Amino acid sequence: MQSQKSRKNQTQSNKVKFIPATQIALLLILSEGPAHAWHIKKILDERGFEEWVDMKLSTIYKSLGILENKKYIQGEKKRDEQLSKKIYTITEIGEQKICEQIQFCLRSPPRTKSLFDLGLAGISLLPKSDALSALEEYKGELDNGIYWFELQLEKMENVEEIVKSAPNQIIVGGATAKEFQSSRHKFVVKALFERPYYIVKAQRQWVEEFIQSIREDEGEFKFREV
Repeated sequence: MQSQKSRKNQTQSNKVKFIPATQIALLLILSEGPAHAWHIKKILDERGFEEWVDMKLSTIYKSLGILENKKYIQGEKKRDEQLSKKIYTITEIGEQKICEQIQFCLRSPPRTKSLFDLGLAGISLLPKSDALSALEEYKGELDNGIYWFELQLEKMENVEEIVKSAPNQIIVGGATAKEFQSSRHKFVVKALFERPYYIVKAQRQWVEEFIQSIREDEGEFKFREV
């Protein structure tokens, strides 16, 4: 039986309207202090946000305009070295919105649609050999993903040693070893890579077991006859 607190949290989640991921990322950055669009993009690059949000500068400008119209941020033009830049600052309403969105994302993030699940639903339409071939290829892609994540995580784990020998080596996104080591966000950045890494590893284990069950099947799986 659900507790009163659990039911209350679920009711609150149902009332929250999820805003686009790019807008959430911009509010996150601006919650740390005022910034202009180019600086925001630099921070997003450094923290590896390209894995989760649209990083094009045109999208960033468009999203900033939307947030400004909603009064979540306010922009002020300032001159810097003979250039006019619009500096954006998060408002009190914006701070309330980003806290609401963070809780919503952690508690009940929207489920992403997977084409793999759609293919899995129709796998019986394929001959057994074609189904196994496709699954083996998928397993190979997962292996590539695991290898990539392990490389990134290894660099983060060894950042102190890298700083000594190559302080300007890129660690993640656009951040150098020196910048990453001194960042107060490195714990969160590492977590952002660890979570999908473990998800991909779990997917890899599942697909390997699924392939094996198909190979050993004695009639339970129904595939198209060749």
